[in-house]
Amino acid sequence: MRHYFAAFAASSVLLFAGSVACGQLAIVNNMAGSYMDISSTGTPLNLSDDGQVTLITGINATIFNTNVVTISNNMAVGFGTAASGGTAPPSNTTLPNNSFFGGNQAVAVLWDNPGPGTGGMSGVFYQEFADMYVIQWNMLPKGDPGSTATVELQVFGGAARRGEVYAQWLFQDVEQSGVRRFGTVGYQSGIDSQFNDILYSIDQNNVEFIRNGTVLTLTTAVPAPGALLVMLGLAPLSRRRR
Repeated sequence: MRHYFAAFAASSVLLFAGSVACGQLAIVNNMAGSYMDISSTGTPLNLSDDGQVTLITGINATIFNTNVVTISNNMAVGFGTAASGGTAPPSNTTLPNNSFFGGNQAVAVLWDNPGPGTGGMSGVFYQEFADMYVIQWNMLPKGDPGSTATVELQVFGGAARRGEVYAQWLFQDVEQSGVRRFGTVGYQSGIDSQFNDILYSIDQNNVEFIRNGTVLTLTTAVPAPGALLVMLGLAPLSRRRR
C-alpha cells in the first residue's frame, strides 16, 4: 500500500507542476540579464509628456502573442490592438487596473510620471534585434529636481524563450534623489487572459526592492519541490511512512 501512495504522489507532483508551468507567471530577481544601451543606436521616439506611440514590431513576442506594442513616456508598455486604445496615465496605481491601458495586457516598467526627454541622449528609444526588441527610457527627468532615471524593457520572441524567459526589466540608473519614491512595477495579464496579474512593487519610497543593476524577469512560475509537497499534502504522508 505504501508503494501505491508513493506512485500516486509522484504523478500528482508532475501533473501539478505542469499545470503551473502552462498558466502561472512570476517576476523574479534571481535570473541574469544583460543591459543593452541603445541610446545611440535605437530609434528615438520623441515622446511628449504623457505621450505614447504604437508600433508594429517584427517580433511576435511569445507571452504577449502580438506584434502590436504601445510605448508610453510614463515608463510602461501596452500589448495588442486593444491596449493601443488606452494609456498609462500619469498617476500610477496598483495592478490590475482598468485605467492602465484599458485593463488590457501591459507591463509597468517603472510606471510613473517622468518628464519628457530633453534631447540628445535623453528620451525614449526603440530597437529590434533578431529575436527580441528593446525599449529604453534614458535619462528621463524623474524624482527630485535635477534627478533622472534610466530603465529598459527587453521583450523576447518565440525563438528566444531561453527557458521560459519572456521579458526582462533592467534598471540602470534609479538611485538618484526621489526616483524610486513613486512607481509601479509589474505585469497586467489583461481581460480574459489565461495568465495571472503580478504587482512586484509600488511606491517603494527608496527602499531597495529596486536599485541600480536590478534585473527582473517575467518567467513561468514553478513552485519549489518542497512547496509542492506541502501544497499537495505529501509531507504528512512521508511522515506516516517512517
